[in-house]
Formats: sequence, C-alpha cells, structure tokens
Amino acid sequence: MQSNGLLKIIFGSALVALALAMLSCSSEEPGEDDAEVQTNEFDQSWYELDDAVKKASENDDWVQVFVHVNWCHTCRQMQEETYTDAGVEDNLDTWHYPVSLNAESRDSVTFKGNEYTEEELAREWGVDSYPTILFIDSEGELFARENGYIDAQTYRQMLEFIGTNAFEEQSFDAFTGG
Repeated sequence: MQSNGLLKIIFGSALVALALAMLSCSSEEPGEDDAEVQTNEFDQSWYELDDAVKKASENDDWVQVFVHVNWCHTCRQMQEETYTDAGVEDNLDTWHYPVSLNAESRDSVTFKGNEYTEEELAREWGVDSYPTILFIDSEGELFARENGYIDAQTYRQMLEFIGTNAFEEQSFDAFTGG
C-alpha cells in the first residue's frame, strides 16, 4: 500500500512539474498575441505560395518563405523588428515575393501543383527549427535556407545579395565586407 501512495506522489509531482515547464516555455500570456502571429498583422504584405512562385517565375525573381510557429519568441521578434524595417520591406518589394508559412498549421497550401498542409510542406522542406528563412528560385526550387533570428541589417544585406544574384560572383562575407 505504501508503494501505491508513493507512486501517486511521484506521478502527481511529475504532472505539476510538467505543467510548470509548459507554462514557463513562453514568457508571454496566450491570447491576442497568438492571433497576431497567425494572421501576420504587421506591416509586411504576404503572398500565397503558389501565387508567389508564379510571379517569381514570370519576373525572374525570388520567393522568400518565412517559416515560423506561434509559440516561438524569436519568430515573433523577427516579425516585429526585422520585417517592419523599411529597408527590409524595400528589398523584399524589389526582388522577392514573401510568403509566411506556419509550420504547425493545418491550413492548405499549394506548391508545384501539389496540395499540402503548411505543416506537411515545412516537414517536406526539412524545417526543424524556427524561424527558418527559405529562398526559392524562379523555377520553384529551394535555393538556400537560413535558420534562426536575423536582425534587420543582416537581412537587408541577405535579401540584396540573393536578389541581385551577387552570390554568383562572391561570398556573402565579401559582399558585406565581413
């Protein structure tokens, strides 16, 4: 009988610890902020993936896919700080068709004539950390990826580096003087 009581105490303690760990994963309260990430209510305009690929193909431009999840603090930080930067917005408008993809969403998305959920497509592309930025060329092929938070200055340079095809002649470090 005592071992049964001990198991209940251990199990109860484990549940409390799990609940506390889940609450501490985010420093923000759930609620309206989660809807902000899902609806992307910040300055950047987003394209549907299939439209972005079509436009990139027609204009020999790039598709930039911002892969994020709702609970990710650095994803939210990048949305609020990097994507709202005027230079980032200008470089996206000049050379890229930006797409937002929630890697946990079951919303439908079309890519190269195939239907996926956003979650399935992120998995198909091998995305396993957030945020992840994917660059897709005008033929719809995955060209490059960058994992993690990118500050506005670095991102402006990255968008220009890829948008102007400077990568054909030099490294990113040479391009940025780094």
